[in-house]
Amino acid sequence: IMMRKKYEIQLRCGVALSSFILFENRSCWGLFATFRLFYLIEKLMPFASDTIIHEFSKTQYKWCTDNEKEMWAFFLDAKLFYETSAAKVNKYVNPAPNSAGMPVDSPGRTACYLGWKIVHAYMTKFPKTTIDQLIKMNDAQKFLEDSKYKPSRK
Repeated sequence: IMMRKKYEIQLRCGVALSSFILFENRSCWGLFATFRLFYLIEKLMPFASDTIIHEFSKTQYKWCTDNEKEMWAFFLDAKLFYETSAAKVNKYVNPAPNSAGMPVDSPGRTACYLGWKIVHAYMTKFPKTTIDQLIKMNDAQKFLEDSKYKPSRK
């Protein structure tokens, strides 16, 4: 059953990603399409745990929740939200043993976790936003600013 859920998630990811409209003002802001995708998967599959959605072990997920503030600082310091090189951004989006430049016990795909939190912050601040409206948003800078995202403090 666990493998079936994993394949369902991968299938839905592919279908949803193929229909996403990327942010227009910077090519790197296509990264935010991935962030919205994780939020969409969560809504499409409410039965799935956060570890299933992110394909993290419980230990990896706990690392992200425990180090959210540090990840945020890392991404800001490295200017990764403004990075136009897909090769640089992919180090934090694609599956990997860890995230480059972060502690060795960090999981891969830390950008996806952080982005998912940003989308949650936005949707909490603007609860009447529909999924369709979220998908069609194309100003990533405004989205990030409007979210007023602040990492959890542990």
